[in-house]
Amino acid sequence: MTFMPLCCAAGLRKYLVQDADADDLVRDVLTTVARELPCFVHDQRTGAFRNWLRQILVHRLQNFWRARQYRPATTGADGVIS
Repeated sequence: MTFMPLCCAAGLRKYLVQDADADDLVRDVLTTVARELPCFVHDQRTGAFRNWLRQILVHRLQNFWRARQYRPATTGADGVIS
């Protein structure tokens, strides 16, 4: 299974993120993953890591939009921002 669509700059386009901001968000997500990975406990459920990664992405996106006082409607079918 690949995690690239979840945390790559191209995957962030559906959240109306500019390319430069997407690069910053990807760097922030990957930095957080590197820092928090030793604390990650896999519960043996399918998708546990992907869900953990998605949580990190969602929190970083929320911080990003909060900092800009703007929160767009999602355009993707899975709508991670609620």
